[in-house]
Amino acid sequence: KNGITLMTGNTIEVKTAVIQSSGSIKAYNLDGKEEHCNYVALVDMTRSKNDMRISIIPSSVFFSQGNFNGSKAKNKDKDTFTWSGSYNSTDKIQIENTQLFLEYEI
Repeated sequence: KNGITLMTGNTIEVKTAVIQSSGSIKAYNLDGKEEHCNYVALVDMTRSKNDMRISIIPSSVFFSQGNFNGSKAKNKDKDTFTWSGSYNSTDKIQIENTQLFLEYEI
């Protein structure tokens, strides 16, 4: 759907979400991954294992275009990536991040 072609040797950082909180879906512990992967795969399993949504985003795009929350306790700037659980059909949660997910959804 998104035209991504994975090649032998590409590395993918996979983040799986299984719960929503206040209408948001979050991927954690992303800080420091920027230099260690070619793609970031976000897997939304918040509905059920039979109703997954997956986005595979080139890491250069993900880390330059995404909006992140840092963790002062961990001294990390890009620790958490949040997007809308309704994919903005009923809210305006993290519109830019949600659009980034949708643009690279497979």
